[in-house]
Amino acid sequence: MPNPTFRGGTVQAGAYQSAGVTEYWHAIPIATTPTGSEQDTNYDLPANAEVIEARIKVATAEATGATKTLDVGLKSSESGGDADGFVDGASVAAAGIVRPAAALTAGGTETYFSATTIGALLAPAFAAGANSAGDVGSNYERTFLTSSVTAKSVTYTAGSNDWAEFRGTIYLHIREYA
Repeated sequence: MPNPTFRGGTVQAGAYQSAGVTEYWHAIPIATTPTGSEQDTNYDLPANAEVIEARIKVATAEATGATKTLDVGLKSSESGGDADGFVDGASVAAAGIVRPAAALTAGGTETYFSATTIGALLAPAFAAGANSAGDVGSNYERTFLTSSVTAKSVTYTAGSNDWAEFRGTIYLHIREYA
């Protein structure tokens, strides 16, 4: 099977379709240095879909910026928007694939959820725990239904406005209903 050339957007060769449902990964390249302000990717989510998960591929790590984290979400100025709703403060200080996740901390009393980089649209019930018996916290993940808010514009925001190197790609795992 030939490998399609990637130029950004959805690679249809890898899409799965059945009973009017198409599941795919949508790629959004970041080819210019983020400014520290919320930036629109010019990609809008489909109306009848759900976002299953998000990833960031760090092609060139950020080395200069004071805060080397990236947020991905929906445009905050749109109704229901959440600028860090998919990815909340994920480190882009090293090249590779970044998978947002809840952090587990091994404490003296117990292992507990201490933080998460999964945004609130995909993990609406995260609660940090503590190193005390019975306080492990919770991490509930779910898919995000695009019809649940008016906001559809996907955005990203650098952790600080002094970035110089970062380049990468945002990947959104989407299930779209006909």
